[in-house]
Amino acid sequence: MNRSSGLSAWAAIVVCATAAGCTQPAAAPTAKTNGNIAADTPGAEGAPSPADDAALKAVDRAGYDEAIRSLAGKVVLADFWATWCGPCLAQLPHTNELAKKYGPETLAVVTVSMDEADDAPRAAKLVRAKAAAAAVHLMSAQGGGPAAVEAFEIEGGSVPHYKLYDKSGKLRRTFGIDPGAERQFTPADIDAAVAELAAE
Repeated sequence: MNRSSGLSAWAAIVVCATAAGCTQPAAAPTAKTNGNIAADTPGAEGAPSPADDAALKAVDRAGYDEAIRSLAGKVVLADFWATWCGPCLAQLPHTNELAKKYGPETLAVVTVSMDEADDAPRAAKLVRAKAAAAAVHLMSAQGGGPAAVEAFEIEGGSVPHYKLYDKSGKLRRTFGIDPGAERQFTPADIDAAVAELAAE
């Protein structure tokens, strides 16, 4: 199989998996988090180990907005995902490839885990394995329930969900699951939108 057909097959799998989207599975309430969650410290709160290259900083909407503002001058792609979402995990490497293609001077990637605090160590390990090391890695301080979905304005209430900001920090595009739509977004749609903003 050549590289082109391999990418087409991968894209088809992602599109099929994405069409349904993922909503948070029912779970028992968990404690709120503050600060950074280290990948190798189960349930830990506070500063990550210096050796850990993928700690998740727990943020509310204000903290997320501050992270986006801090990246002014670059196109910013925010990737909302969760460990329990298969399509999210399938698309994290695509986000990583975009980060590599454009480089940190042009494109900043922000990953936002919508997992509960108890799943923070697993989320951090997955980010370390699948996402760009140079990305800003955040975690919803509210988990992935309805309050978080509303706070982060995740249309349709499902992940994967993407927000794309221009170099001035203005939200220009969102990519979310719309069960009623005839066509769902594809990685190619995100590629084209990033390319358009990078060229501005």
